[in-house]
Amino acid sequence: MNMLKKPMTGLLVCALIAVATVQVYRTLWYLGDVYWWTLAALGLLQLAVSGVCLVRGPRSWWHTLGLVVLFIVGQWWVLEMAAMLLIWRLRGFAP
Repeated sequence: MNMLKKPMTGLLVCALIAVATVQVYRTLWYLGDVYWWTLAALGLLQLAVSGVCLVRGPRSWWHTLGLVVLFIVGQWWVLEMAAMLLIWRLRGFAP
């Protein structure tokens, strides 16, 4: 984890995890339960790497902004699911 102290290395690792998460979300939906476990594992991995990069990395605004944007891009499926469940709960429809 010492290599994550370098700002560009941490951003690159987070970018690769974000791209992998988007690819799994868009293409491997037919896998069933493995699909959700894979998305959850990638989400936890991105959370851990982003956390380590924020704690050990430089305190610059562009580094923090880059990590936050990559986290949002990679975990868009969580935000989309949470918004869907919230809208369903407020409007009275739930599957």
